[in-house]
Amino acid sequence: MAAQYHYVSLTEDDVPGAKLPYPLLENHSVVQLKRWLQCRDLNSSGNLSDLIKKVRKFIEAGNSQSISISVDGGKWYHLKLKKLQETETQHQDKPKASTPPITGWNIFPSVDLPKHFNAGHVHHHIIESVQFTGQTQNTENHDDDEQELHTANPLNSGRNYFKSGHVQSMKDCEKNGMYYLKAKVMASYVMSTMYDTMVQISEDSGFVRDASCTCIASSVGRCSHVCALLFALLDYIEKNGNDAQSCTSKYCDWNKGCKRYKDPKCVSNVIYENIKKQKISNVILYDPTPAYSQRTPQKAVTDLLNAIESNFTSSSENMWQSILYRQYADYELDAESKALLCEKRSALLQNISLPSSPYPQEIAKDQESDKWIVERHVRVTASMSKAVSTASNPQSAQSILNKILWEEKTLKSRAMLYRIENEKNAFTDYLTKSRMETDGFSAVKTGLWVNSKYSELACSPDGLVLDPGEENKYGLLEIKCPHILQGKDVSKFDEQLTKKQQSGFCLRRSNGHIELRKNHAYYFKIQTQLGIMGLKWCDFVIWSDIHLEKIRIQFDQDFWGSLSEKLISFHHKWLCPEFFEMRIPRRLMPMSL
Repeated sequence: MAAQYHYVSLTEDDVPGAKLPYPLLENHSVVQLKRWLQCRDLNSSGNLSDLIKKVRKFIEAGNSQSISISVDGGKWYHLKLKKLQETETQHQDKPKASTPPITGWNIFPSVDLPKHFNAGHVHHHIIESVQFTGQTQNTENHDDDEQELHTANPLNSGRNYFKSGHVQSMKDCEKNGMYYLKAKVMASYVMSTMYDTMVQISEDSGFVRDASCTCIASSVGRCSHVCALLFALLDYIEKNGNDAQSCTSKYCDWNKGCKRYKDPKCVSNVIYENIKKQKISNVILYDPTPAYSQRTPQKAVTDLLNAIESNFTSSSENMWQSILYRQYADYELDAESKALLCEKRSALLQNISLPSSPYPQEIAKDQESDKWIVERHVRVTASMSKAVSTASNPQSAQSILNKILWEEKTLKSRAMLYRIENEKNAFTDYLTKSRMETDGFSAVKTGLWVNSKYSELACSPDGLVLDPGEENKYGLLEIKCPHILQGKDVSKFDEQLTKKQQSGFCLRRSNGHIELRKNHAYYFKIQTQLGIMGLKWCDFVIWSDIHLEKIRIQFDQDFWGSLSEKLISFHHKWLCPEFFEMRIPRRLMPMSL
């Protein structure tokens, strides 16, 4: 029998989206113009104006009727070829939708998928197949919902639903030449809401014959949830083909055990009724790690510490308590506990507040006294101002709170001993030098100061200064005796210090003058002291056994306004909750309020 050949060419009516529904190009959406160009194998990139120019240019060239046979993988070409080859009876491409089957549903994919189904079918069902009676192009009062169905919004929303994993529990079956697919599709915003969505597709042509969804917008079966289900089917076909998944490719669904009374646990901890099964191999209990690396259970550590504390009556910490510690479980506060903590914070702020006064008050004089320690214990001091102002997370707040509230006195380093031993000499040298420069100059040592405006803050300057030569006669004194300047001239620090030492040093030389770096912790400390004391200047003294350098720092009101807000906020947000909750001593991260 001689072979029969068919010459097949596609027309605009053969491919969904190949024909523009409106006479004016400006009335079409981006998705319609892109689909039109794709059907002709043309570049479809660009915005709306670019697409209009491309389409108009192609139409003016007289090539608008040339449809590419490779569109959608050539499926429309093969579909038309099949129609031409059926000569005995006319193939009915559009059978009526039938009633979905009740039984026979299995986990997707359980049957062969429609071989001709492609992206054009999705475009046709969601956009082209919607028919409205009496719709015109030039009317201005057409219904917005009807216009919405012809745009890319349902396609874009459906594609986003599919990519976000909203399509779940897919099942399929086939009956009388129809392919049925259903799934649960999550709502866009309420994740707990699931819509039952189903589509009916012709196995011969791949056209969507019917679709339904339990959402409000599914009156015409073209909502975003139906579109998401179609995209899920299309994605699977493009990746895996149309054939049903073989049994060996499916996940194991046999020998799964019962679904009720499940109690998952380690196999070695399961108790069996059979005595032979109850015997546990010693291999399970064997720890292969070296003895020095094996971890002792926390319960054993806690029991040991309890035994030590019960047998030792000394209040000092013993050796075991210095290397072993109890482990506490973390916790979160409920609404009632947070409200109670807020009340405690208010009580603490009330207790540390001072009577309203235009002047600061000296609340402690001796650094070794209990009052000095207690008053500093509940406040943010000037020496911590830079660290506090830059703290933004629990990790940075932890180290600061540990220093303020829980850190005990440590051994003094060589640098600390050098500073303590020479502060008196520095104070004497400063006073002698200043009196030689100004008549009537005086300075006195002072204690711990608090201002009623900032009860959460405290400062302890090295001295109060009277300078008759200044318009504002009263100021502060801050002395530093750096150990790295021992035996060196302060005025030549940039020559006598190494680059590494200079990188963290407080001074810099600018235009031949020595000045304090404004990003250094000492500058933050001095501005905090001036803000609390309500004074306008502070003499910053850098002392060495060879030379003394004095720099007068002026008060910066704008800098202090921003800094004081951060310090007070840290006190309320971090210090007050830690004062009552005591999380850091229990090796827990501090909480904010």
